[in-house]
Amino acid sequence: MLISSKIDERGRYRYLVECPYCEKQRWVAHKRASTCKVCAGKQSYVAPSVPRRDKRMPGDGYITSQGYHLVYRDGRYIPAHRIVAGEIPENHVVHHIDGNKINNKPENLIVLSKKDHRETHGQLERLSYYLIQTGMIEFSDGRYSLSSAMKKFVDENAVNSGEALSVDAEGNPEPIPHVGRCNDYPFEE
Repeated sequence: MLISSKIDERGRYRYLVECPYCEKQRWVAHKRASTCKVCAGKQSYVAPSVPRRDKRMPGDGYITSQGYHLVYRDGRYIPAHRIVAGEIPENHVVHHIDGNKINNKPENLIVLSKKDHRETHGQLERLSYYLIQTGMIEFSDGRYSLSSAMKKFVDENAVNSGEALSVDAEGNPEPIPHVGRCNDYPFEE
């Protein structure tokens, strides 16, 4: 319902309207805008009467834009790491120890309170800045990378398994420092 009108600082007409459902008043650009967005959504929603055509199967999943593996289960998508971690108390989260969000092996996951999780990420940030200050990590061309001395150290020393890795090592499930993470970690329940 239209209550009042005015001309704003840019010379445009604005209309004060009241939502007929919640009776909240707001300024809008068109006289016809009467129902607020919240109430319009409630009024226009109709539950689907036909079943979905894209039948999803339990276990189907995808990787989100944030890098997490979601798995379809019990009619909804659930983060795989929460399934693997098991029972998670209220106000607790699952932390990926190695930082790889799709490495959902039980030994890579730890359940932490939200406070402890913030503290853990704070420790990682402080450690990162320490490595930058000591010259082990450098910033160049808008990117962080290992310094040349650290690259040489990593190349000359064992990584993870105790054996030096090469770029062309077939079937190697471990990350190679200058190539990046290994993304073939399986989903384990």
